[in-house]
Amino acid sequence: MDLLESSQTLPGEQCDPDTGTTTNSKRAVSESAACNRDCSLPRCGDGYQNALAGEACDDEFVASGTKPSTEECDSDCTLPACGDGFMNDEVPIRLLFDNTTTSAGEQCDPYTGTTGDAQRAVTDSEFCDLDCSTARCGDGYINPEAGETCEFTFRSAAQVPESRADCDSDCTAPQCGDGFANSVFGESCDPGNPDAPITTPDPELAADDSPNCDRDCTAPACGDGLTNDEADEECDDGNSNNADGCQNDCTLP
Repeated sequence: MDLLESSQTLPGEQCDPDTGTTTNSKRAVSESAACNRDCSLPRCGDGYQNALAGEACDDEFVASGTKPSTEECDSDCTLPACGDGFMNDEVPIRLLFDNTTTSAGEQCDPYTGTTGDAQRAVTDSEFCDLDCSTARCGDGYINPEAGETCEFTFRSAAQVPESRADCDSDCTAPQCGDGFANSVFGESCDPGNPDAPITTPDPELAADDSPNCDRDCTAPACGDGLTNDEADEECDDGNSNNADGCQNDCTLP
């Protein structure tokens, strides 16, 4: 038995499609879902597209193992499409921020479903944009699934964005307590931690102080009217009267 699209031969029939005979004893009339018309078992990588077995393509023969992905065909013998769950690094991607096609292949796949456009998935995932590029702050595209609420103009992965008044360098809106000290937003410090933010509905006020930062994202200073017990202040009445309920060193009388 000779395989349909290669010079490889097999010792005998592996199956029979039961679709009728032809004058060629090694060819049936057509394939079935379980058998190629040369009486070999359908396999992605046998070099023959068996549509009844669910193959949309099969462009390369491999003797065993997984067929490598190509620009025209995924390794599972389906047509490449961003969002199908297969990262095909042979397929050029079309970037979302300016709609230009690059020579680089898919960097990831959001596995969120395919559209009529092979270079656009249905939506983003936490780690992958819907153009099959890796989600990152600075790629010019806001990916809400990755936690982004703002973005910057496109830059390379090595170029870290500088915070703006309306956007932190991690592509989130500035908030006191988020762990990012955004000087353009008016913060001189931040009492929070990026992994454990202590934000409130008021973007200019955190939920608590830290030893090095007041809850309004200014540096602790006795006399600023903010009692920061984390900075060892017992009180802070914001005046220089040493005879009232709070002494000038921010300790109780």
